Amino acid sequence: MNILGHNVTLGMSISKDTIRDEYRMRAIYDAGMRAAEICLFDQRESDAQARRTGGEIYDAICAAGLRPWSVHLPTGGKKFTIDSLNEEYRAQSVENMISVLRMAASWGVNVAVVHGCYIQTDDPALLEACTDACARSLTELRRNSGPVRIAVENMPRTPLGHSTEIKKTVVHCDGLCFDVNHLLLQEHSEFLDDLEQFVITTHLSDYDKGGPIGERHWYPGHAGGLVPWREIFERLIGGGYRGPWVFEAGYSDHVTQPRHMVDSFINAIEQKHSTQTKEETE
Repeated sequence: MNILGHNVTLGMSISKDTIRDEYRMRAIYDAGMRAAEICLFDQRESDAQARRTGGEIYDAICAAGLRPWSVHLPTGGKKFTIDSLNEEYRAQSVENMISVLRMAASWGVNVAVVHGCYIQTDDPALLEACTDACARSLTELRRNSGPVRIAVENMPRTPLGHSTEIKKTVVHCDGLCFDVNHLLLQEHSEFLDDLEQFVITTHLSDYDKGGPIGERHWYPGHAGGLVPWREIFERLIGGGYRGPWVFEAGYSDHVTQPRHMVDSFINAIEQKHSTQTKEETE
């Protein structure tokens, strides 16, 4: 797809819920998207569950004519928390993720997205211990990921919510998954000043820093959204990013259809006015 004179690939994060809707899967392809992320972040019961669900999503993606680009690894609980200070839980979490990574390699994905630190604390010693555990885990994942590159995601309300801390962590893996709707502490321009060169995949949605947690996962260019889409597009393209632009939108915007999402993204970058209001989507 051509945007501002650049040929780019658009994609969608696909979960188990998404593949239940055959119309939506067809609509993703018909909207011009060609890449997909296999989203397993909530498949945290076991590595076997994640592999099984991932295989189902992979089959549906291929049937829809999409190319598997990335996998979002499970996260949370005792089985998938890589910054745990319980060494048994941390080591087992890494092993569980490696198990999923090995399966993901057979799907032909290029990047695995990982949530890093979850700790929320003002205790410097505890913060240092958790970020160190995260760094060790990322190193181990990278060492065992085969052809799949490991991308840590910027996460709000954690040490990985600000570029200063992410810079200390991203060096332990292959790069950054830039979620543009997760910046609650700084502007996108400041974030990119520090981390533009590390971006190897994306999560795209809009937000207004409101609501109970801040991020919204609205479609790009949603009325009231704060993301500077043209600036982000031009900076990442100018910085050499050539990966897919992956939408991770719709969590609180269930009426959004893939075609509208793509059109809104292009309009936001080209700074065209959207005729659909926020109220019309809710």
